[in-house]
Order: sequence, then C-alpha cells, then structure tokens
Amino acid sequence: MTVIKFDDVKPIKPVFGIKVPSVVYKILAHVSENKFDECLKQALCIRKNRLIHVEFVDLQPNQKSMIIVIFDHIVKGGKPKFDVPTKDGFFDFPVYDLNFNLEVDIEKLILVSQKKK
Repeated sequence: MTVIKFDDVKPIKPVFGIKVPSVVYKILAHVSENKFDECLKQALCIRKNRLIHVEFVDLQPNQKSMIIVIFDHIVKGGKPKFDVPTKDGFFDFPVYDLNFNLEVDIEKLILVSQKKK
C-alpha cells in the first residue's frame, strides 16, 4: 500500500501590482512571453522563481497598457493555477505607479509592504 502525502496549500495572493509604461506594452508584441518575463524579472530585481502575471488593461479607449501583478508565491515546479482578484471591475490589491527612471527593486518593495501588514 502506498502512502500519499498531501501538502497544505495556502491561497496564492497578490502582494501588489505595478503599472508599466505603455512603451513596454509595445515591446511585448515583439518578444515571447517567457523571454519578456525573464527580462522583466532581471530589470526589476524580482526573484527568478517568484510568480508574476501580466494583466492587460485599457487606460483610455485607444490606450492599452499593462499591470504586472506580483504574487506572494514562490514557484517550485510548474506554474500553479491562480486568479487575479477583482472587485466590481477593479483590482482588489494596491497598484503602484513607479518611477522607472530610478533603480527599482521589487523584492525590497515586497518586504516593505509585508511589514506594513
């Protein structure tokens, strides 16, 4: 008889989102999603195995942009199933508009945001 062990799975929750400049949205059209994730994580100092998701949004009728959703989950195998929570059509987590002209370190922002809670 085989013993099956089930791990407790805590829900995957977003820590926050980051509004990305529209020029980055245009670049995404020319690279693969995996390459984009890799470059994005390196540029923004995000751990390689941290779960992120790119959510496409309409800011105005003819202006597309995207929000990078940063999750509290560290991927250990394949990409897990998750939902981006919304409430009445709005994101149910903070979304920041960062100054990309300065050095951005997302892992430090995660630590700061978790200390506030």
